[in-house]
Amino acid sequence: MAVYDGMKLAQDKLLDIASYCIHSALKAPQITGRVKLEFKVITGDDLNPFVEAFGLLLPLAAFHGISLLSYSKAIAAGEPPVLLLIGGKNLRTSDLAWDCGACGFGTCQAFNKYARSVKPDLSAEAKGPFCSWKAIDFGMCCDWAAAQAWHHNITNRVEMASGWAARVLGYMPGCDIIRGLPLGPMKDMFWYSREVLNETLPYEAWKEMAMTNYPSNWGTFPGHGRPTIKYGQKWWETSRDRKLAPTDMEAFEQAKKAALEGLKTLRDKVQAEKKAGG
Repeated sequence: MAVYDGMKLAQDKLLDIASYCIHSALKAPQITGRVKLEFKVITGDDLNPFVEAFGLLLPLAAFHGISLLSYSKAIAAGEPPVLLLIGGKNLRTSDLAWDCGACGFGTCQAFNKYARSVKPDLSAEAKGPFCSWKAIDFGMCCDWAAAQAWHHNITNRVEMASGWAARVLGYMPGCDIIRGLPLGPMKDMFWYSREVLNETLPYEAWKEMAMTNYPSNWGTFPGHGRPTIKYGQKWWETSRDRKLAPTDMEAFEQAKKAALEGLKTLRDKVQAEKKAGG
């Protein structure tokens, strides 16, 4: 006989959910049947380097800041997610001979020639370019894993940020793409309706940032020739034009270089610790 702490038990059982998600990803239907999968499950203190990586990746993509805040909050509350990493292999080569043109090239042979000329680095979130059909298959595998978690009422979200962090930390080096699927904490919509956003900046500031970065989400019909966005409740009375913020490329390249140097140092540290730990 025993008495269990319900919250602790729920937290511990997230590891079981991760295994069910792996089962589902492997069961997912594929159009090509050519995408091979690899998985890792990250728990506890091994999440800390991911948080550090989010901070280093922030100059390359702003959304890493949101992941940094979300993971930090969950860990500080004693409810760290179990992070399932889903890696896809064999996406950079088209062995289909379908010559469909979906990738932008007229033939699979032309795509393969171009793909071989591209040397991936850590400043990109994946090792593209990809065969479009295989990219769809990999996405389906991730979708099935997420659906399995939701079937068990576990809050989750397929993430680019944690997958990118996994790449820079040296996880699954043989994979062309990695996506992260955080499982938990046990709160509704933790990874979508993010409390950390309103806790760090006023709503209006986030609204301006979102509309600047993703204006197409609020775009009006462009046929009138004016690229306007629906700003405000009565957007037809508060019409605003889309404006692209100028980018200081020299400053960005300097920030990128510093970020990559920091990421390499972090990666070497993580890999050395993993090697020492067996």
